[in-house]
This record gives sequence, C-alpha cells and structure tokens, in this order.
Amino acid sequence: MRDTYRETALDNTASIPRILFSVLSLLAAIGVTAALTLQMSDQWVYDEFVAHEYFAYFSFQQGFGLVVVLVASGIYGLQSARDTLALSAARAAFVMYSIVVGSTYFVLTETGITDPRPVGPMLWPMIVMNFVIPVYLGLEWLLNSQRAALPWWTFFTSLSYPSVWFVITLIRGDVTGWYPFELLNPSSEEASGSSFLYMGATAALFFLVSLSVMVVNRIHVVLRRRSEAPYACQWSLGW
Repeated sequence: MRDTYRETALDNTASIPRILFSVLSLLAAIGVTAALTLQMSDQWVYDEFVAHEYFAYFSFQQGFGLVVVLVASGIYGLQSARDTLALSAARAAFVMYSIVVGSTYFVLTETGITDPRPVGPMLWPMIVMNFVIPVYLGLEWLLNSQRAALPWWTFFTSLSYPSVWFVITLIRGDVTGWYPFELLNPSSEEASGSSFLYMGATAALFFLVSLSVMVVNRIHVVLRRRSEAPYACQWSLGW
C-alpha cells in the first residue's frame, strides 16, 4: 500500500493554488530577468560593464540560474499536481542561494564593506534581487507543499556550488589579482580578521538556510502523506 501511495499520483491535475504559485513563478522570472538586464545595460551605459567580471559574481550567476528554475517551475506547475525530485531539488537550492545572497548583501552594505548603490541611477534592480525575490522565494517555499520529498543528500549538493565558486574565485584571484570583493583578497587591507569572520558567518548562513529548507520540505511531506493516506488506501484497494 505504501509503495502504491508513494509511486502513484491520485490526481495529476494542477489545483487552483498550484496554478497561482506557477503564475507567480513566471512573474518572478520576468522580474529577475528585467532586473539583471537593467543592471547590465546600466553598467554598459556608464562604460563600467566588464563581462568576465560581471559574470564572476555569485549573485549574478545564481540570478541567471534562478530564471531557468522559475520558468521550469511555472511551466511544469501548470501541467502537474506536484514537482519532480529534480525540480524540487533545484528550487530548494536556489531558494537557499537567493536568501543568503540577499542577507549577505544587506549586511555588507550596512557595515560599509560594499557600496550599496549600483552603477548608474537605477536602484530598484538591486531591491528586486536582494529583497523582493528572496522574500518571495522564502514565503513560497513555506506555503507551497506540492513538491517531492528531498533526500538528505540534496542538502550537500546544494552547498557544493557555492563551495566550488569560492575555491575557483580564490584561485582566479591569485592568478589575475582581481577579486569580486576585496575582502576575499588575502593581500588587501580589507582582508583583516573581521573579513574572515564575515566569510565564516556566510558559510554558516549557507548551512543553516539549506538545513531550514530541507526541514520545511520534510514537514510538508509528512503532513501531505497524513492527509492523503486515506485516499491512497481507497486507490490501492480499487474503491
């Protein structure tokens, strides 16, 4: 009975709440695309756009990846009752990335380590990317339970990308002398004990947010199975 319940969908039709969540995903994808495009065009106008530096920032890399995940979530959500394991894992990872990026940006700008103003006069793309989208993703993850149960190994795979980015950034910086943030440059004046504290805090934040995302998914799965168990019994018995 349990195998039948886990493997057989009772109804693969998208519900009204799921359709609403899917539409919001597509709208969020449009918002992220617009914000990233305006950031690039703004820098281009002020002759500050350097492609290999722009795309080296973790925040912009995860932004472009987030667009893909949001579009996939929106399209698939309109056609099915529940996300697949792959889509759920991807969404979980980018929820974590976006929340950490937004939180880190806020802390760095408030402490004066990073200039909060973007190149040019347009501030709203930064607000969208570092506040609106992280809040939306966090709330959507809490409220939308129609996702596959994530195995615990996805906790570690979601952390692998920022870990690899960090290592590559240090290696490239050592070779070229350029770092996305000066606090990552071990030879700069900003690379003091406090900068290492910030990096340690960021790593801890990645860990805690990723763990929280996994816990929320587990709670959703338990509650969903309890609510659907009677219907699964009827389905398996042919009632």
